[in-house]
Amino acid sequence: MPKLYTVMFSYLKPSASLGGSVQENSVKRYLSRIMLGILIMLSMTVQAREPDWTLYEQLLKQYVSSGEEQGIALNLVNYSALSEDPRFQQLADSLSSFPVDQLQGRQETLAFYINVYNILALKTVVENWPLKSIKDVGSWLNPVWKREAGRIDGR
Repeated sequence: MPKLYTVMFSYLKPSASLGGSVQENSVKRYLSRIMLGILIMLSMTVQAREPDWTLYEQLLKQYVSSGEEQGIALNLVNYSALSEDPRFQQLADSLSSFPVDQLQGRQETLAFYINVYNILALKTVVENWPLKSIKDVGSWLNPVWKREAGRIDGR
């Protein structure tokens, strides 16, 4: 931002060639430069490209807890309770209409697809609960990894 103002103010040198007083022309140019700067800044503001992950974060805080099994520290998911929460289905459904072409940059795209993968993995387990493993959803000939888990951007 400071560079933008520096450039704008460098054009405030008085010029009598436009007609009117030097001071009047200077003020007009000053105001038009400010307006131009404001328009540029407003046009540069972009709506959030990535989905709002607030609901996902809330669900994780509510249904995932730290635990331990056989001496191994784990994050444990309460799938039974998660399956009864209508907000989880809302979250999964919201992915189907999110326009992925709004994602910008490698990091944003990577974060988006990691979150989507995890949400759809949770959805797969919830829809087939109770399970010992997500791999139990599939079979040797038709493993879970080759099944459609959900849609993104209508696809």
